[in-house]
Amino acid sequence: MLTEPVATLKHLNSALLSEAKDARMAILLGIARGEQAATDRRVVSHHEAKARLKRWLRDEDIEARPV
Repeated sequence: MLTEPVATLKHLNSALLSEAKDARMAILLGIARGEQAATDRRVVSHHEAKARLKRWLRDEDIEARPV
């Protein structure tokens, strides 16, 4: 029957839209957390971040990535 594939496609489309909405919400929540951290002055300079991450990253990893 034709209705089965159509129903399946509608379900898949709905699932994909739901995943896209969830991903968008996660991004927006992350941005909001970052904005709140900046407002609360819980941020560090790029230089300080590099110094803190040096324990985990090699020097060439830090220098090779653009800011």
